[in-house]
Amino acid sequence: VDASIVGTHIMLAAHDLGLGTTWVGHFDAPAVKEAFPEMADYDLVALFPLGYPAEGDEPAAKHFERKPAEELVSRL
Repeated sequence: VDASIVGTHIMLAAHDLGLGTTWVGHFDAPAVKEAFPEMADYDLVALFPLGYPAEGDEPAAKHFERKPAEELVSRL
């Protein structure tokens, strides 16, 4: 839970600086540790790539698509 709170604050701070980011929770941790040996002693739980969004970039259209609750919820 604490890592999630920190991650959220990282994303908010990036936004305040005009940067774009996203939370990446599924990645090859051993490959990251190989590329960045200074991370060897850490348990990696998320990555936050940073960059400047392109001018006029709109969020992906799929971001706003939602499934109806009937497809997601089973009433018992």
